[in-house]
Amino acid sequence: MKHTSLSPASLFLQIFFLGLFLFCVQSASLASGLTYTKIGEKFSAELENPPAATKTEWVLSAKGDIIKTSHASKFSYTFKNIGEFSLRATTEDANKNRETTVFEVFAVTKLPNFQVLTSKITTLPETKNGKIYLSGEKGEEATVIFSFAESSGEIETYELDVNIFEDSDANGEISDDVDNKNDPSYLTGGTFSHAYKNTGIPARARLTVIDKEGNREESFVLITFPHNPENSEETTNTEDFPESATPEEQLEFITQQKALQDQKNNLTSPENSGTITTPSGATLLRPVLFASRSEILEGQTATFEIYSAPEN
Repeated sequence: MKHTSLSPASLFLQIFFLGLFLFCVQSASLASGLTYTKIGEKFSAELENPPAATKTEWVLSAKGDIIKTSHASKFSYTFKNIGEFSLRATTEDANKNRETTVFEVFAVTKLPNFQVLTSKITTLPETKNGKIYLSGEKGEEATVIFSFAESSGEIETYELDVNIFEDSDANGEISDDVDNKNDPSYLTGGTFSHAYKNTGIPARARLTVIDKEGNREESFVLITFPHNPENSEETTNTEDFPESATPEEQLEFITQQKALQDQKNNLTSPENSGTITTPSGATLLRPVLFASRSEILEGQTATFEIYSAPEN
């Protein structure tokens, strides 16, 4: 038996050409032309305005095994088990011309909610303008409760890195930490709590949601001590950049140590640690990308225009 997966455009053309309309009670249709229906509820399919002499044969099957056939103008069936089914509609007119269309039907316990994949973090204390301001002296801890409930899509996993500036699993790579992997929130969403210690250096948390197709979306939130938002940012300019530099975007980054730029637009820092020059000529001081000649103090937040320029 032939199974076909139809795009919305091709499905419309076939329906228009054949005069066939698939109507499903309590069902939802995917963009691919698949149809979902709930078990225990009546599923119906019928022809739309067929010619009087048209004959119709309906065949419902699963993995090649026929479950039900019908020659009625309207096909009805109540699925009792979850699974993938094939519904074939064959029409024959007065001149014995035959046309067949195959639909794939998925019987499920709950109809899926087809949404765009998005990642969103909500927190307690409340996030304001992408930041959480915690109270506490240096060395003290404060707890943040993360909620992933406002993320959307057919999400398989919710991966939270509580601080992208730290290598929490000590494998030498700061970008692959999943700090909630052994928590129910990794699979179900929900909430996850983490106690942040006031080290004088802000942290940045990242939520990565991944769907069953492997698509990924990320969102971030900044965690900082103390609650002093009016003094938390410092803006610099880029007047000293070469004419060949081109602006790309504006980003905000947190310094982990005092850093300077030398005359070649390279970053210098104590022991020059963490300085990497990218092929485009932009310079990355992990995890901070700078694009201005300016002194930046440890723990400060600064906003920069990010430039891409050839290496000197």
